[in-house]
Amino acid sequence: MKSFKTLQNEINIGKQKRPPASKKVQLYGSEISGLKNAKGRPFTAKPQVSGGKLVYRVTDEFGSFTTLNLKAFAKMFA
Repeated sequence: MKSFKTLQNEINIGKQKRPPASKKVQLYGSEISGLKNAKGRPFTAKPQVSGGKLVYRVTDEFGSFTTLNLKAFAKMFA
């Protein structure tokens, strides 16, 4: 059986204030260079905000680019 203090602490934990949500994501000139995929081709990535979500604009050695979400980005360079 739980003590009164333990129960009171569990109740108080649920009532704690959460930090205010971020209203806008801002990125300033971040660029990731020197990335290589499994085949060894070099890439450059820039984080961007698209539709309120974080995405990466990945550019290859020839200048063509694709826009990837975080999951696809991690899969490409893991």
